[in-house]
Amino acid sequence: MKFQKKVINWLLEDNNPPVKYLTLKHLLFKKESDPELIKAKSDLMKYSVTKSILKHSDKFWNYDNKAYWKYKGKYWQVIFLGEFLANGNDQRIKNDIEQIVERVQINIKKWWPCLTANLLSAAMNLDIDNYGIDFMISSANKC
Repeated sequence: MKFQKKVINWLLEDNNPPVKYLTLKHLLFKKESDPELIKAKSDLMKYSVTKSILKHSDKFWNYDNKAYWKYKGKYWQVIFLGEFLANGNDQRIKNDIEQIVERVQINIKKWWPCLTANLLSAAMNLDIDNYGIDFMISSANKC
């Protein structure tokens, strides 16, 4: 038990808000109405990695020829934002998703299944709706 408590305390440290949030929600089973979970959720957009991606997002989005550049391209940045549980209601993220959806509608036959799955997962993690995600899902199923 002592080891388990040490691990939980480590996971609850403030230096990694996504890990803290997921620990509270899935390991400690905090309810959405719990003040500690609400605070942890509000801290997700303060995560240094998320802030850095958003700060430099114009650099990722201005290089269309590197959209698929593994781990560095614009699509990967959205995937990372999803993994870090960024707030999908942030206007910068909304704009990024809208651009992706437009591009998917044009290039759906060229997409790689793995990238499509990662983007769909990111959209779910970002809790995005009304951005054509349903189109991405139905189009991905047709490929």
